[in-house]
This record gives sequence, C-alpha cells and structure tokens, in this order.
Amino acid sequence: MIRAKIVKGWCRASLLLIVGAAAGCDYHEAKTAKATPPPPDGSDLTGSTFATLSDSLFTPFCIGCHSVPRHSAGVDLGSFEGVTGKNDEGESLVKAGDKAGSLVYQAIASGRMPPAGAKPDGQLLALLGAWIDAGASATGVVKAPSDNPTPTPTPTPVTFDSLSAELFQGRCVACHAGADAAGGVHLDDFAAMTSPNDEGELVVAAGKPDDSLLVKVLEATDPEGDPPRMPPDGPAVDAGLAAKVRAWVAAGAPAK
Repeated sequence: MIRAKIVKGWCRASLLLIVGAAAGCDYHEAKTAKATPPPPDGSDLTGSTFATLSDSLFTPFCIGCHSVPRHSAGVDLGSFEGVTGKNDEGESLVKAGDKAGSLVYQAIASGRMPPAGAKPDGQLLALLGAWIDAGASATGVVKAPSDNPTPTPTPTPVTFDSLSAELFQGRCVACHAGADAAGGVHLDDFAAMTSPNDEGELVVAAGKPDDSLLVKVLEATDPEGDPPRMPPDGPAVDAGLAAKVRAWVAAGAPAK
C-alpha cells in the first residue's frame, strides 16, 4: 500500500514537471516571437551607420547566439566594440576596408551564419560589405547599394560645331578666317577646313589624325618648331582638348 502511494505520488510529480516544462517552452517561444521583429530585407535602407546595420542585421539574425553574456566562440555582435573586436582565437571579426577578409562578412556570405532560420538577403549583405569597405566606422553614413545604379550619361558627340564653340572661335579664327586666313588655313568654315592649305597640306584628313595638320600643330610643343605649336601666343591648348580634336578627326571629322 505504501509502495502504491509512492508510485502514485511520483507519477503526479512527473506529470506536473512535464506540464510545467511544456508551459515554460510555450512561454519562451511566445516571448521570443514577440521580442524578435520580422527579419528586414534591407530594401528600404537609404544609408547605414553601425546603429542601423545593427538594427537591421545583427539584432534580428545574430545576437541570439553572439552577444553578452552568451557569445559563441567569443563572437560578440551586440555592440560596435564587439563587432570590431576579436574572437576566442584572436582573429579580427571585421577588417576595415576589406570585406572579403572579414570573418563576419565571410560567414554570412557563405550561408554558414546564421546556421538556422531566415537568412539575411542580398541587400543586407551588400550593405554590410559597403560598411566594412568604407572603413567600418561607428557613426559614418554609408550609402546603401542600389539595385538600379544611376546610368552613365551618354557623352556628347564631338562635331565641328562643338569644337568651333569650344576652341576655334576663341583661340583660332582671329588669324585663320576669311580671305586673309594665315597660311590658307580656315578654321571658321567646315568645307574650307577639310580642304588643303596654301602648301597643299590637308588641315583635316577625315579618319587620319596623324596626317592632319590641325592635329599636328595642336599637339606640338614648340612655337618655333616644325610644325609650330598653335596658337603661337599664349598658353598651349589643353591636352584634353587636343585629344578631343584628335578623336574627332579619327571618327571621320563629322560636321554636326
């Protein structure tokens, strides 16, 4: 009879423990679900400091295992000092300016971390990489990587008209225009420019910059040389502008 009471008491105690454990698990899960926000996808982030990166990436995905007092493998992602510190093996978690050499970036990019549950999306990974490459600052703002980068503007085509406005009118036509154009070189008229000068040389040989007198004199450095540098007085034409003339001739010297 005594044995029966002991067994009965033991069974009752065991049942209470099981129920209590189950209730505790339900409570823990509910608490966890309430405390952890839905993982962000990073698409609405316009920039990042460590604080925004922590709120968007480390807090929802990492600090369950990697923050004080529980910091698995010595990895603390719950603070700036922890993220920029070292793990138990003395390895730096983040190498400022080098995302590829940063353990945190490697672990997330490879998919090893987090080991279970939702994973950070590509935008958040790109944002982490941009923050590291920009120097892993505590307060500096990093522009969020864009899925739709600003397109490179189409360069304005170089033509006789554009070069006339940029170069010929201001530096050349005082001497090279009209009936008295020096050396028979006309830089005020496209048809005359593509004709030979008084010595039979082509001022502009379309498609052949090395055979074009205009290119030669703009690229020359000595006003007394052969051919002489033009214009002979004042500063030489900017090298970039001379290169633009060469490119224009090489492209066929379009008028418009």
